[in-house]
Amino acid sequence: MRSLLPALGWYCVLGLSLPVLAETSSGNAVVSIMASEPEWLAQAMTLASHLDHENNLRILPVVGAGGVQALSDLLQMPNIDAAIVSSDTLAYARTQNLIADGKAIAYIAKLAPLDVVIIARSDIKNITALAGKRIATGPAQSAGFATGEILFGALEIPFLRVPQQGELAVAALLSGQADAALVLGTSFQKSALSDGRFHILSLPMPPNLSEVYQPAILSSEVLPGLIAQGKTVESISASLTLAVQNWPRASSHSAALKIFETELYKSHGAGISENLAATVLGWNRHATAQELLDQSQTRSDTSTLITPTGGEP
Repeated sequence: MRSLLPALGWYCVLGLSLPVLAETSSGNAVVSIMASEPEWLAQAMTLASHLDHENNLRILPVVGAGGVQALSDLLQMPNIDAAIVSSDTLAYARTQNLIADGKAIAYIAKLAPLDVVIIARSDIKNITALAGKRIATGPAQSAGFATGEILFGALEIPFLRVPQQGELAVAALLSGQADAALVLGTSFQKSALSDGRFHILSLPMPPNLSEVYQPAILSSEVLPGLIAQGKTVESISASLTLAVQNWPRASSHSAALKIFETELYKSHGAGISENLAATVLGWNRHATAQELLDQSQTRSDTSTLITPTGGEP
């Protein structure tokens, strides 16, 4: 098993379309995995480094053009087999009628929780005070854009969108180009924000979004300088999700994905998911993944009936 980054070269870096389809010809099953946002390329690379060459499997990571665009790419680009997206992008695509059939897309696994973090100037005391403010959520088609549209729409908070996401959203906040920033996940650079000028806003579960997000708690240990020491802040969480199209079972895509999913479940997440059985709100699990999960649980249930002494269970 080895990393594919040197072999992929500029295809990975620039997210160019790879001239290859998922197939099982020439003895190889080829699966391309799109990281819908550049910061999630590491997850695609982890899958490649763990599973590439297992059972003649080849995994090709590529970079996409945003979470919302990735869902469209899954349905329209035959050389994209899976995509790493934020789970709420599917809800956004459905409400905007960007996907004709929501059941055409499913998930293989939840990779990680994706906390919604709203960083604001310290004089902005609560979420409702963001009305009319400049908020960096992300450019159109990005994951942050979708989250911002869903969240502030549900809260009925009008705002001026600053089209920057992730570290660029933080930079916009620091430079005064934004009054607040919506960030997905807690891995952003925090040191420049910890001088007392900024804090994390409490975010209770918005109305009608309990089927899209889960409650989350943000702590001072994870966000030092932005949350008072020893304190916590209420928030919500989406899921970093490995998504696929529901290809017909007879297709070459489906055959290659079955090999990929089998190796993923055999490797217990391949270093990227701590709990393959975790569900993703608002999504349906891919049929092959569900079958593998059921088989795994059946084996686990059977093993609990066996005692090492040979006695009666």
